[in-house]
Amino acid sequence: MVASGLPAALCVESQPGRGTTFRVLLPAARAPEPTRGPLPLASAGAAERGRVLVIDDQEGVRKVARRALRRLGFEAVLAAGGREGIEAFVPAEIDCVLLDLTMPDMKSEDVFDELRRVDPGVPIVFISGHSEADVAERLVGKTRVGRLQKPFDLDRLSRELDALLGSAEEAPEPTIPG
Repeated sequence: MVASGLPAALCVESQPGRGTTFRVLLPAARAPEPTRGPLPLASAGAAERGRVLVIDDQEGVRKVARRALRRLGFEAVLAAGGREGIEAFVPAEIDCVLLDLTMPDMKSEDVFDELRRVDPGVPIVFISGHSEADVAERLVGKTRVGRLQKPFDLDRLSRELDALLGSAEEAPEPTIPG
């Protein structure tokens, strides 16, 4: 049985001297219902909404984040670790940072502190595969921060960026309570 409750089938045809053919028959799955209207599609090189620095040691996460940010109208600047991210951070050019909570070369708290030393108001979204409680505990008292649980989808990324980058009239300044 598969998750939909409908049966799957495996058909095997074999003939001596001719080989064997396997056919796997799976029931069609329904697409999930969208939680809101369609997200805008931006052109591949677009940066209408700004530039986001993505600091993550996993190449796959960086690539997925870049594609998602492009779809949302952002340009992505990619860094493979904390030190590389700090070097790539230019306050006048970066509107927001996606920062992996756990990296081998540098503690994310140290990266956060250095980015905030350079630009005290830069919004930073922590991305992590750790539990929500662990992430929240590490962010207590920090302002203009968000968090995304890995794996994240386009809708959740969009909501997090909207909350952090919206004007003061549109959204309150996010703060993790202390």
